[in-house]
Formats: sequence, structure tokens, C-alpha cells
Amino acid sequence: MINDQIDILKSKLNTLIDEGCSFEKVYELSVELDNLILEYYKEKEAGRNP
Repeated sequence: MINDQIDILKSKLNTLIDEGCSFEKVYELSVELDNLILEYYKEKEAGRNP
């Protein structure tokens, strides 16, 4: 489910930030997370995601 994917990416993003990883890695994962969140809201709007 997309919610689980979002939670996993949020956790990974937080870990990257906590570990002081490079801006590029943090940004890349952040964009990926943003895209998943966008997909979630599109599905929710279409009535496919409660």
C-alpha cells in the first residue's frame, strides 16, 4: 500500500538527515517521497484511497 511506502521513505529520509548524509542524497529521497505523496493524494481524490 502506498501509505506503507510513504512511511518507509520518511524513515529513510530521517535517517539520512540524522546521519548527516550529503545534500544530494537527502534531496533525491525527498523528491521521491514528494512524488509518492502526490500519488497518494491523486488516488485519494479519485476515491481509490480511503
